[in-house]
Amino acid sequence: MGNISRFAEARYCSGMGADWIGFKNITPESFAEMAGWLAGPRFALEAEHIPATRIHNTVLEIPVSEIAKTHGDIAIRLGMNEWEKYKHEIWAKKNLIRYAQVHADEPVNRKALEEMCACTEVYVLAEEEKLDFCLSLGTQGIALTGGSTNEDYSPLSTILEKLQEQWF
Repeated sequence: MGNISRFAEARYCSGMGADWIGFKNITPESFAEMAGWLAGPRFALEAEHIPATRIHNTVLEIPVSEIAKTHGDIAIRLGMNEWEKYKHEIWAKKNLIRYAQVHADEPVNRKALEEMCACTEVYVLAEEEKLDFCLSLGTQGIALTGGSTNEDYSPLSTILEKLQEQWF
């Protein structure tokens, strides 16, 4: 699950068995606090449209070693368009950057997606007609993303239940 900015959303996704929770637009302090309360999922700092220097500084501000002890890999979410710009840095830091996401509104570049899969775990957020193609290239699974603040979790619950039925 991506685009999480509130503790209630993170807790709900964790309870529903999400493998990854992506945080967006939160402070390092809020991230550390949420991570301290959640068990199970791995975490992603979503970095779309954020300058590389800000990503680097944010990662330095987060107590990565403490969170990694209890939650495993810390990850940065990048889109297909960011791959060319950041791929050398990602290869150099692939022990930290473990997750890439292909967005539904981006054209799927086979070569770039294969390079991503060779370097990191790739989860796809794609329209149905692109999904099978993306999954055939060695991606790890499907990514979901949250929307605006909404206290009604029934649509999310329905999606997660259908995925659980299909994959397990």
